[in-house]
Amino acid sequence: MAARRESEGDSVERLIAEIEALEREAETGIGKLESVGDEGCPSTERSEALQRYGNGEKVKSGGDLCANICVSNTEIPFLVDTGAGTTIISVQTWERLCSAGNLAPLTETVASFAGVDGRPLQVKGKCNLTFKFHTLKIPVQVLVASITAPGLLGIDFLREHECLIQLGGEPLLFVGRTRLAVPLCETPLDQPIRVALVETVFIPAESEIMVSGVLELKYGVPPGKLKGPLLLETKPGVPESRHGMVGRALVDTSRRTVPIRLFNGTSNPVKLYKGTHVGIVSPIANVVEVEEVENNYTSELPAEMEDLLHRSGEGLPDCERVLLRQFLQDNRSVFSCEGDPLGRTGLVRHCIDTGDATPIRQLHRRLPFHKRVEAQAEVNEMLTQGVISSSKSAWSSPVVLVKKKDGSLRFCIDYRRLNDVTNKDAFPLPRIDDSLDALSGAKWFSTLDLKMLKIGVENVSSVPVVSLPTPIEGADESC
Repeated sequence: MAARRESEGDSVERLIAEIEALEREAETGIGKLESVGDEGCPSTERSEALQRYGNGEKVKSGGDLCANICVSNTEIPFLVDTGAGTTIISVQTWERLCSAGNLAPLTETVASFAGVDGRPLQVKGKCNLTFKFHTLKIPVQVLVASITAPGLLGIDFLREHECLIQLGGEPLLFVGRTRLAVPLCETPLDQPIRVALVETVFIPAESEIMVSGVLELKYGVPPGKLKGPLLLETKPGVPESRHGMVGRALVDTSRRTVPIRLFNGTSNPVKLYKGTHVGIVSPIANVVEVEEVENNYTSELPAEMEDLLHRSGEGLPDCERVLLRQFLQDNRSVFSCEGDPLGRTGLVRHCIDTGDATPIRQLHRRLPFHKRVEAQAEVNEMLTQGVISSSKSAWSSPVVLVKKKDGSLRFCIDYRRLNDVTNKDAFPLPRIDDSLDALSGAKWFSTLDLKMLKIGVENVSSVPVVSLPTPIEGADESC
């Protein structure tokens, strides 16, 4: 049963590939005039035409051809379209011609026209132009509509002026009874080019493979003439389950074959036959080169933050530990590590108002010898950080060392007597019950462990008041 189901699937894929091949063959023969032999134009006339207009590129039979026509001293490429009922120029071409010379305003038209897809064209109006072919000038009435090509040379012009198209040898357009020869050239690459598989491939389920594709140059453009890299992407409107997904990439089109990354994201294997259209290549506006910037970013954390990472990351999976490390690294500046300067703000300027109080002088308290070493280190660090400075003040409050939970000492100053003579500010403190109500319903709480909190006294008149004696180096020193 499985073998029969696989055989039926292969038959369906093979039938799809054959239908697409027939569609490609049909596209090359739609809306084209028959070729004209050498009888319509002697070889001498062809050579003279090429000398006047320049050598045209050889174009494969069935490709889209365009003729460069001079209109108001401006050369416009007109697509020779035998399927178009009337001659049309684009709105962009009309605006270009208006900026180049004086043209009569457009006249309205009530006629409606449809494109090749059956949708109505947005016609802006009609106008009279003069087409110049070397010495031959022909007045032509054209429509101005929203089309992609700069201009379409329709069947109305070709019939009225008895035009003939030669596809054999050098492609030429013969205009008028005088058979003025106009070289035809390939249309510019302004539409996507389909990419077909070079060979039959088999893509396993949930796998990716590299294959080769061939450019189907519908317009007869030699591969070497494609300008710059082109964008390769999935063919629009094709289900991924049928053709897989093509990885977007810029490909070199100097040769006709290009590498393709095909991905099958389904749970079933996919078989693609030779000639299957899997993607398209299209022009790109520009390529921006990315400059290499030296990256000085380091993922290493200071020892203090490594300890914080270890304590905070307990119980977290590896992926979340990576995110936590990245978060700490991105916010490195808010953590104070050894040797880092302390943060400071000048938004608040504290002033101590003692009125007419007599300066209070308190002696330093005795400290055990082992605590003197720690107090000396703390004083030296505050001097280095600029928290304190040398002073000779009449005020003096003693130092108090308080042991913290981790066993280290907290450097404090006993300002109780100073507070007794200070005029208090009538600044209301927040009520604790209001603060608890604000936290009601919260599930996550942040705690901050400040390394040091010093309320700086930037008011010059208040600086002497907060003096403290340091019995470390001698009783006569104070800060």
